[in-house]
Formats: sequence, structure tokens, C-alpha cells
Amino acid sequence: MAFDATQSARPCLTYSQDGLVKQVAVAALIIALGAFLDGSANNLTRPPQLYLSQALVGFGTTLFICPAFVYIFFKMMLKGASHFISFVVLFAATQNIGALAGSALLGSYEFSQARRHATYLAEHVSLANPQVVQRLQSGADTVVSALPDTALRTFEGAALLGQRLNAEANILAFNDVFRLVAVLAFLTAVFLIYRIIWTAWRERHHAQAGTLA
Repeated sequence: MAFDATQSARPCLTYSQDGLVKQVAVAALIIALGAFLDGSANNLTRPPQLYLSQALVGFGTTLFICPAFVYIFFKMMLKGASHFISFVVLFAATQNIGALAGSALLGSYEFSQARRHATYLAEHVSLANPQVVQRLQSGADTVVSALPDTALRTFEGAALLGQRLNAEANILAFNDVFRLVAVLAFLTAVFLIYRIIWTAWRERHHAQAGTLA
């Protein structure tokens, strides 16, 4: 029996075989928006301020995967059910490898950016800066009851300042990762929109050519 994709998934409210690519493009734009909002975090950012952006990223990811899977599934079934096993194996492999590779790449990028930001911040720490001196003094004052020795307090104050610099570097690296995700998602959406426009123009051109013929 021939597979008719147009007769499938009728109960879905937003389902349309021709609109699957459009849904994937919309999902990519939603991911880009959520990641862009997360790219401006600072040391005053708290979890409630990330609810909206993370909800957008989660919703966009879910919306991205399902239409993409259905689109590829339809393409496979139109070529014949004999491709089903290959499709399942390939999809499972790409999901596992993609998840591991994506996590590794983003984790490596975040680590390298944190190192870069930490180096940049450390290079701009100078005792000639009154704010740096104030931070060192405030750090030393927090341990004055535990460390009576002035030299040890100064050393501890410098260590606390170093921890603060590392925290700031990690926040900046976090922002860089989400900006990268936003750029990749936006470029994906632009590519899909281009494909949608190109496909529509090509179909219209062929229809006009067939009418003239």
C-alpha cells in the first residue's frame, strides 16, 4: 500500500506537510531569541530572571526536533519502507553523537572563553586602582576575626579577589556560549527561510512554465 503523507496526523492543530520546514524555522528563531536573552547575564542575575529565556529555549528545541523528525520520516517513506531500518539507526546515531559532540564543543568553548576572560581581567587588576585596593581590603576584613596576622589577611583578601575574578570570567563565558547558540540558531532560521522562499519561487516558476506549454 502506498504511503500518503497528506492523510497522516490529522488531529494535530498546527500540522501541515508543507509547513514542517516553516515550523523548524520558527523553532530556530525561538531558540535564537531565548539564547539572545540569556547572553546578557551578570552577577546580579537570579534564576527567576532566566525563566522566560530558558522556557523559550526548551520550547524551541522541542518544536525543532518534532517537525524535523516528521519531515525526514516522510521523505524516507516516500522512497519506500525498505529505508525504515536505516532511518531509525541513522536517526538514533545522529541524536547520540550530536548530543555528545554538541555538549563537548559548547563545554570546550565555554572553558576557553572563561580562560580568556580571566586572563583579560587579571591583566587589568592594578594596585593603583582604588577599587582594587578597596576589594582587597574588604576581603581581608571578612577574615579579620579568624586571621590576626596582617600578611595572612592580605593574602586571603587577594585569594577572595581572585575567586571573584574567576566568577566574573565564568559569567562572561556563559554569555558567550549563549550568544554563539543564538547566532547558530539564527543562521539556521535564515537558511531555512531561504529554502522556503526558493522552493516557493521554483514551484511557481514551474507552474507558469507548464501553463505556457
